[in-house]
Amino acid sequence: MIDVKDRIPTYPGRVILTPVAGKANTYDLVRADEPIEPGTPINRALFQAFIDDMNAIRQRIDDKIFEMSQRVRVGDLESGTEIGLYENGVLVPFIVLEQNYSTSDRTLVLRKSCVTSDVMINTGEKYYEDCRMDVWLNSEYPLMLDVATRSVLSTVPIEVGGLFGSEDINRKVFLLSYAEYRFNEASGLNYFSSPERRIATLNGTPINHWTRSVYSSGTTACISVDGTNFSGNSSTLVAGIRPAFTLPADYEVTVGLPSTENVMATAEVL
Repeated sequence: MIDVKDRIPTYPGRVILTPVAGKANTYDLVRADEPIEPGTPINRALFQAFIDDMNAIRQRIDDKIFEMSQRVRVGDLESGTEIGLYENGVLVPFIVLEQNYSTSDRTLVLRKSCVTSDVMINTGEKYYEDCRMDVWLNSEYPLMLDVATRSVLSTVPIEVGGLFGSEDINRKVFLLSYAEYRFNEASGLNYFSSPERRIATLNGTPINHWTRSVYSSGTTACISVDGTNFSGNSSTLVAGIRPAFTLPADYEVTVGLPSTENVMATAEVL
């Protein structure tokens, strides 16, 4: 929006009158008010700026109306449907993976691209539980989501492994497991029927990204840039973080938004 400023004169109304040669009672007038603030000139450029601002506002309203017209219940969507959820005021693509995940009325969604990258840094024998990434996903990351989405996050049991076997822990936001990425064709999420569907990007570039599954002592199963798996050193490897969480089946989301790679971005939303 254009910032229109008033003129602030030191000597309000003061002018200089200079007689025009050869013309009786005719003078050239020049302001002599010595302004502290010259103010915004009233000219065609100012009115064009107003028109441009109004057109921009009109476009934002039209975009918002279109977005609202595309909203549907997440529980009515098929696996693989792309939806938009707000992060820092920007619609970011997520993928619907499974209905009735863990409980009968919640839908599992996965961020289409990685939100950032980091080392995992396991703690003791538990590996994923309370690792640096687990803590970040359940403390700082939810603050990126809009209030409406953040308010409906709910803990669900997820299986994790460590030196003393597997157990369930409750988390609102988490990484998918090696098994959920369907490396064993007899199990896992149906969406990951091919390696290509496991590939994730960061700022538009394919990147290795973490699962929450232990590979061996000190290492964690990772998804490579071609959708296969490998063992990543959880203390030294920097790999992508791809958040997953569940939403209530009756939660309304936006579908059909263009693919985007806005990561940690900010934008004004009406």
